[in-house]
Amino acid sequence: MENLISANRELWFDWKWQLMNSLKRIEDIVDYFPFLKEDLENLKWVTKKYRFSVTPYYLSLAENDPDDPILKQIIPDVLEIARRGDPDPYREDEHSPVPHLVHRYSDRVVLLVTNICPVYCRHCMRKRWWRRKGYVLRGPLLEEALNYIRAHEEVKDVLLSGGEPLLLKDEELDYILSKLREIKHLKVLRIGSRVPVTLPMRLTESLGRVFEKYAPIYINTHFNHPRELSDFTIERMKNFTRYGVIWGNQTVLLKGVNDSVEILKELFYNLLSAGVRPYYLFQCDPVEGVEHFRVPLSRAIEIYRQLMNFSGMALPKFALDLPEGGGKVIISSPCEVRKMENGYLVRSNDRGEVFYPDPPFK
Repeated sequence: MENLISANRELWFDWKWQLMNSLKRIEDIVDYFPFLKEDLENLKWVTKKYRFSVTPYYLSLAENDPDDPILKQIIPDVLEIARRGDPDPYREDEHSPVPHLVHRYSDRVVLLVTNICPVYCRHCMRKRWWRRKGYVLRGPLLEEALNYIRAHEEVKDVLLSGGEPLLLKDEELDYILSKLREIKHLKVLRIGSRVPVTLPMRLTESLGRVFEKYAPIYINTHFNHPRELSDFTIERMKNFTRYGVIWGNQTVLLKGVNDSVEILKELFYNLLSAGVRPYYLFQCDPVEGVEHFRVPLSRAIEIYRQLMNFSGMALPKFALDLPEGGGKVIISSPCEVRKMENGYLVRSNDRGEVFYPDPPFK
């Protein structure tokens, strides 16, 4: 990996160069991580169902170790095709009144502006979208979504998500944000982005000036491990606060990556030091192709209980999204969860108790 960095040092900090030189076949990274050779054919088979791509930058954060927490989020696993879990456990498709818009909660909507990412994280909740043709939301479909938001005055909060919203061109983001700011009943503009983790070069001055016009812009990013917080990333994120960006972070609890009190404590304090508020700690979703990352809920609650001994500033809300469209719930006390065979009964906000399955991989 060092050879790739040193050979292209002048271009390394150009986000477009990073995208053009992304590694899109698992065999492209075997020379950097030789231990992959013995399982290469199986890994290639996985990528026929769930695509593979990683930026040189994010790959450079990894170490040549099968248990490396960065690599675990990059490298395919044969367990992804074990056909366990639900492709859409939260019924996003059922709550999509117009294409590429999800209206699952009364006062907020998600606008899915693309299904393209610079890095396809193996724990993604929308892996079902990876098999669809790549798109960017433009033209009549974008206008249909905007018209829906205009017509629903109960909507106060719009989240641009995907895919990776910050892969859109500056002018495309400018257009979407300008149209949303014109809607008087909207109070909150949010973006969900992993760009600070996987492609921090995208946080350019020109993008910052776009956000400045429509500030405040709330960006919830997605750091899962302290090693993802490079000095370069921290500098770019701190710089963006002067453009009216308010940073939050949504960490997913991942088996073998960050299911440790010490790792999470270090991550949350480091985020605060970088000016990023830990917002959510999510239980990993029971999504098809993701089950092997899931931590049993009883262990997750115990980890969170121990985190509660530290500063409240460094304590995100612990949340899980209930299957069958049960909605997001905040777990603050074990009494809200009842252990059952193969899972739990969790009290939802408006549907009583909903069954939440345990991961099949112990």
